[in-house]
Amino acid sequence: MFAALREPGANRRGKAKLGLSETSLQHTQAARIAFWTAADLATFLRHIDGDRLAPLLRLASHTGARRSELLGLRWTHLDLDTATMSVAGRRTRVGYEMIDRAGAKTAAGARVVDLDPTKVAVMARWRDDQAADRDAWGEAYVETGYVFTAENGEPSHADYVAQRFARLVAAAGVPSIRFHDLRHTHATLLLKAGVPIHVVVQRLGHATPAITLSIYSHVLPRQQSEAAVAFARLVDETGTQDRGDDERPGVA
Repeated sequence: MFAALREPGANRRGKAKLGLSETSLQHTQAARIAFWTAADLATFLRHIDGDRLAPLLRLASHTGARRSELLGLRWTHLDLDTATMSVAGRRTRVGYEMIDRAGAKTAAGARVVDLDPTKVAVMARWRDDQAADRDAWGEAYVETGYVFTAENGEPSHADYVAQRFARLVAAAGVPSIRFHDLRHTHATLLLKAGVPIHVVVQRLGHATPAITLSIYSHVLPRQQSEAAVAFARLVDETGTQDRGDDERPGVA
């Protein structure tokens, strides 16, 4: 979709046939995002417990990683001892064929994302499950090194992930969202929780905080209100202390 918006003629202002600027594209994306509440996400994750896609979906929702980044994830990119995930490659769909792409989507997209202890445990169990698949299939098992695979070891296909995700969402009874909206959910819940913007930028792999702010500005009004109250309280408390000092003996 966004590729088309970059084409000449997408920007209808003026006589020159120009593509939309990156700023305009970010505002277009911001208008289309959807996200779950923390309660929605918790409900969904409880519902998918035991599903083969659960480890991927748990990692997606708790890291904000893109689908292509997760499908391109190899076990060499996961360090469960240090609880980190390195985003270093992608698998994208061209037609129906899945293509390996070296590097992240953007220069800033190459990043290391910290994992919480629960996700480390989830991925350790998934590694054991994959090892059981390897034993069960024997010589027929396809050794690829990818984290997310079918039972025979072949890397998971983007269409399977999207279709299975849609079915799980419908069955869980939570609002319908796209797979990419798990990324939006991760960012939105972090910002609502008061996590500093530069940390969210690092986890998402955005080039600048301006990009993150343009997409997730819907979160900021409530935080600004809290900031206004905090500032007023600070000034009021300081003023009270100053008045108390003025009343001390010897103070003119």
